[in-house]
Amino acid sequence: MTDFLVMPDLEAVVRKAIADAGFRAYTSIPNSPVWPLSVVHRGGGFPAERRYLDAARIQIDVWGSARGDVTPVPKSQLHDEAQNVRVAVLRLEGRKVTFTGGGAFVSGVEDGPGLQWLPDDETGRERYLMTMIVYGRSLLTGE
Repeated sequence: MTDFLVMPDLEAVVRKAIADAGFRAYTSIPNSPVWPLSVVHRGGGFPAERRYLDAARIQIDVWGSARGDVTPVPKSQLHDEAQNVRVAVLRLEGRKVTFTGGGAFVSGVEDGPGLQWLPDDETGRERYLMTMIVYGRSLLTGE
């Protein structure tokens, strides 16, 4: 019989990496947000090696100002934050990450489609969006 590892929560790994780099990172926009902030969620993926290695498609939305905000976030600042968030995720490659409830070894990170300027028409809030593929496995006992 073939043994399988439970796949790690790579969404949580990416969110933690962004927060550890000094940026606000959540899985949804909080009730009382401070802008700019990043929202991280898993938008799919596949088991790169079905017994132990996950390849998660992670979407990161970096949100900024809306029309009429008292303290707007300049587009250049939002762009720089999005680029720095991207680097924080790329730096996960080759690292072990532990957090409450789990951990993972990240064996690779790839850019998906490039950084996209995608303001929200409904709210008028500015946003950059990026998609990255994060490869990882659960930590083994004793790692």
